[in-house]
Amino acid sequence: MNKIPKSSQVSLSKGFWFIFRDGEREIAAHGSTITGRERIFVNGELISEKRSLSKRSEHQFTVNENIYKVIFVVPQILQGKMECSLIKDGKCIRAFKTSPKNSKFRTLDFIILGLIGGVSGFLISHFKLPFWLIFFVIFAVIVIRVSQATKEIVIDDIEV
Repeated sequence: MNKIPKSSQVSLSKGFWFIFRDGEREIAAHGSTITGRERIFVNGELISEKRSLSKRSEHQFTVNENIYKVIFVVPQILQGKMECSLIKDGKCIRAFKTSPKNSKFRTLDFIILGLIGGVSGFLISHFKLPFWLIFFVIFAVIVIRVSQATKEIVIDDIEV
């Protein structure tokens, strides 16, 4: 059973939920930037699902002779930015965008990661350490830094 929230929300672990209302219909769009899984629900019923790792994807479906499209756009994945639009019969009726609040991931972070990579290469060759151990340390540093840099992601309406 899917736990669809009552309002739009975002969580780095649970993904992005965009809740649209069109009359009596509730259209929920769920997207995960981690897995690329996208799902569309109409009144709680799953009607479209796919995986997409591209910057733009589209779901089209028909409900009672109305043609709907949900369009996901991911302009900057590392920044937690995503846009989601609901189009009904060719007209955009609502759109949301997400943006990080208190984002502090800077160029200095990339320099530090580069230095970690260089030191890791030295340690691998000099001390014969396994590559997977160094890869795990670099991955852990990136995940920790990104989670610290993006404290909160907010959802705003886009003017249509």
